[in-house]
Amino acid sequence: MLLLINSSQANAQRFFEFGGGFSPWSESHVAGATTEKTPFHAYVEYGNFLQHYSISARYDFSSQYQLENYELNPWFFGLFLNRKLLSFGSYRYEVEVIGGAGLLLEQHRFLDRGNNQVPGYELEEERASGPGFAGRFGAKLLVGKFVGSLFLEMFRSQQDFTAGQFEQQTFQTGSNRLTLSIGYRLNRENNEVTCPTYF
Repeated sequence: MLLLINSSQANAQRFFEFGGGFSPWSESHVAGATTEKTPFHAYVEYGNFLQHYSISARYDFSSQYQLENYELNPWFFGLFLNRKLLSFGSYRYEVEVIGGAGLLLEQHRFLDRGNNQVPGYELEEERASGPGFAGRFGAKLLVGKFVGSLFLEMFRSQQDFTAGQFEQQTFQTGSNRLTLSIGYRLNRENNEVTCPTYF
């Protein structure tokens, strides 16, 4: 069977979504580090229902991890490609199961709050930036034009810091997170009752 879709139908299936949220669980890839502050984020997303793909941009901030007397404050900009794997629902709601991957531009602030064995390093601050990558898997619940989402995410990156030593050391500065978001989606069509669909 050949399915033809004209440009007006394709345009009707496009959507724009924006929102924000936080990570109630976050674990740094720096061994032994503890989470001191909850990460927050804001995002925008653009996609097409017929193609099952979307692109999203994200700004993540407010993270803080502690390792002994060291404090790491990362934040990043990310660009993600998302793929809808499964969807089901009715005219009242829809559930989408989504997988995705992305590229990151990360900024890191590394603060040494003091080392009694190395005088002169108290409150020394280092900054570094560089690329990283991410993977994510989760689900979205759409009710009307409102969207709630839950994702398990992994961010991978590494940066070099002196960290109280005489030579720079490489740290795995990424993290694993469970992320909750609330958003608003524009131009979403109301659908009839549907059976689960796989793509």
